[in-house]
Parts: sequence; C-alpha cells; structure tokens
Amino acid sequence: MRLIIDSLVALMLVGVLAGMALHHRREKDMDQRIELTHSETQRFHSQIMLQAAMEKTQLTQRGYPATVEPEWFGENLPRNPLLPEGHAWVEVAGDSQRDLEHPPKRIATGREMAQFWYNPHSGVVRARVPADVSDATALRLYNYINDTKLDSIFAREQ
Repeated sequence: MRLIIDSLVALMLVGVLAGMALHHRREKDMDQRIELTHSETQRFHSQIMLQAAMEKTQLTQRGYPATVEPEWFGENLPRNPLLPEGHAWVEVAGDSQRDLEHPPKRIATGREMAQFWYNPHSGVVRARVPADVSDATALRLYNYINDTKLDSIFAREQ
C-alpha cells in the first residue's frame, strides 16, 4: 500500500513539473511572438517612410505612399505572428478614416481582418492583436507593439 501511495505522489509531482514546464514554454513563445510583432511593425513603418522619402510611388497630399506594395519588402513581407495564419496582410485606410491614428477595429476578430492597418494620410502603421485574450491584455499588447498609450482597446464613437 505504501508503495502505491509513494508512486502516486511521485506521478503527481511529475505531472505538476511537466505542467509548469509547458506553461513556461508557452509564455516564452508568446513573448517571442510579441517582440517579433513589435519589430515587424517598426520595419513596416520604416519602409513606408523610406518610400515616402524616395518619392518613386504615388504619394498622398500629405506625402505618404497612397498604397503599400509587397515588392518593397522582397520575399520577406512583415508579418504579425500574434494572429493565426489566414489573415489578410494589410488594410489600407480609406478616405472615411483619413484622420484616424488607429484602426476602428484593433482586435482581429475574424480572418477577414488584416494583420496590419495603414493610413496613407498620416503614414501610420498599426498591428492588430488577437481576439483570444482579455480586453486588458489586448490593450497592453496593442500599446506595446504599436508604441502607443491608448487607455481603451475600443474605438470611441466619433
């Protein structure tokens, strides 16, 4: 009987340690994806600024590229690893969003929502965050990866 109890205790300890190791691995993986998304957003924005300075593409009245061309990035398009595969690459803001600094929908709630949002009227690039986190976590992620200081993840009514 003592052997069975000792074996069960040992088995439980192994299970707890395995669970802790798995949790640590998932946190580390998430941290890496957050850092990569942050750097990819910065790389995207840098390319927008470079294209604006080179003036080899159509520019808006404010001097930013009117659209984003995948060729600017060669075979290495910026990506948002916080979102699962299947999301569109970039959404270009239309005239109705010309004065916005952030997309109206900052959380990618469906695959039809692009990984990135670009406003050609201000040169702003924003990465969207996943829908499978809490609102508070989504806000922290959004602010970090986009270098912003919003107090709400949700857009306010105009």
